[in-house]
Amino acid sequence: MQKDKTYRLKLMVLARLLAEVTVLVILLLLPGAVWIAGKLAGLPSYGKIVLLALSGVALLALPCYGFLTVAVQVSDEGLTTIALLRRRCVEWWMVKGLRFRSSGFLRRYVVSYDGGELTFPAWLENQKELVDLIRGRLPQEAATESRLRIYKQDTIGFAYQILRVLLGATFIVVFWFFFMQVGTAKSTNTADSALLLVVCIAVTALIGWRCFVIASMPRWVQLTTSEIVISSGFGVKRVQWGDVKKLMPAFFLLPDGFMLKTKRGSYLLSESLDDADSLVEAIRERLS
Repeated sequence: MQKDKTYRLKLMVLARLLAEVTVLVILLLLPGAVWIAGKLAGLPSYGKIVLLALSGVALLALPCYGFLTVAVQVSDEGLTTIALLRRRCVEWWMVKGLRFRSSGFLRRYVVSYDGGELTFPAWLENQKELVDLIRGRLPQEAATESRLRIYKQDTIGFAYQILRVLLGATFIVVFWFFFMQVGTAKSTNTADSALLLVVCIAVTALIGWRCFVIASMPRWVQLTTSEIVISSGFGVKRVQWGDVKKLMPAFFLLPDGFMLKTKRGSYLLSESLDDADSLVEAIRERLS
């Protein structure tokens, strides 16, 4: 292995992070700037509250960026994660496992070792090379721990799942409310009313299908030698490997993940499942 090789954040990701930090710094300094300009006293009470609240949020959020891993360095001795305010190292013999996790918009890899965990975001250059390198260093029992195990959805991912369903249902209700107010009004002619009705039906069908797919996303998935066990809000289903048709990327209107096509239905395997990339790879290996 090449010594002291460093994997850094992608340039576009780094630029986005710098932009976010800049906005937070502006929000943090905004009350002081308004006060220096002599405009603070002229603001209404709610304006001052909003200004101070935004500044408080910025004050709480800014330190988090200092602990975000921006680079990972590997050598023959071990692995080092580098952040602005923290640098952590672990030797290879201590590493026990590597898993992919996604909580909302935070996609990351977690390296577990005796005494703790190291994390790095899933936005590094040559990330696949780094992941393969770490997995190649795992103990044999961890490498084969195989993928015949349970992959669970984390709490934040479940909360996002419910939120997406509620937002979709709200969107449908708003569309029909608009139709009842406009489409059935006496001032609306028959052609416009019919067109609006068609649009409402199409939106209901599309968003309703999306809500159903998201609502039926698995809470956990277990792989065994003979079947896949899928637990969702609609119960637990057991799918024999012979009934699995294919695994394909999710439709663009759905959350990031993969659609598992079976003879008993389709299931969206989202990135909120613990170690979702290993789950997808294990299914692909079984189907190949």
